[in-house]
Amino acid sequence: DRETTDALADILMSGDGIIGYHDLLVHDYGPGRKFASVHAEIPDTADVRHAHEVVDALEVRIYNELGITAVIHTDPVTVGNEFVDGLKRSVNDIIAEVSPAISMHDFRITDGENRINLIFDLLVPFSLTAEDSVRAVEEIRRRVAELDPRFRTVIKIDTDYTSNHS
Repeated sequence: DRETTDALADILMSGDGIIGYHDLLVHDYGPGRKFASVHAEIPDTADVRHAHEVVDALEVRIYNELGITAVIHTDPVTVGNEFVDGLKRSVNDIIAEVSPAISMHDFRITDGENRINLIFDLLVPFSLTAEDSVRAVEEIRRRVAELDPRFRTVIKIDTDYTSNHS
């Protein structure tokens, strides 16, 4: 429910060094049996030991405050790299033009001389039909390729069941 996902988001985003989150899944098996998993985004330059301490503390806090057993995966993302940040902005702009209901996360690249893979997940609302989703992804791929002939998109589709994401 929205209240639970909002409370989880508030706790996650309070963590030192957490810059975003995605792939939040909550399973409710009845009273006292709630479980969650989520990817917490941290800068790829973050200290691993510190990040581990932060997510451990967040897992404890989530359990103490919400009664939910959580598993938090740290997901390093590139920040402060002009080339990557510019590509991410360009792809986000394309996505917003194609379908404002779709958002992107987990953006990264593999940079080669003749081919640059732009790898990311698209968060597609549950309400979007499969046909509309496929059409949007094809248009996003086409428009990204127009930016540079070396660009290839590697896209994973995630379904948004809550309409509440980062």
